[in-house]
Amino acid sequence: MPVWQQLYESKNLADSGVEILSVAMDAQGAAMARPFVEKAQAKFPTIVDRENLLGQLYRFKAIPNGYLINEEGIVEYRRLGGFDIR
Repeated sequence: MPVWQQLYESKNLADSGVEILSVAMDAQGAAMARPFVEKAQAKFPTIVDRENLLGQLYRFKAIPNGYLINEEGIVEYRRLGGFDIR
């Protein structure tokens, strides 16, 4: 999540129309995900996917991962595992 926060801040994404959404894949719910999200101090929304519906839809195979999804829901870019924004 720190990588996404850095990208969000460095590129002024809030003003560009690009959205970042964090998905916590935790079957135990928001109570388990909240401490991590708060520690990261993310400025973008986080949802909890308790049933792994998004994971199944977009075939998440590793955590962390990053996807760029266009406004029609089509995956434009996928990166599985760790990465940086350079």
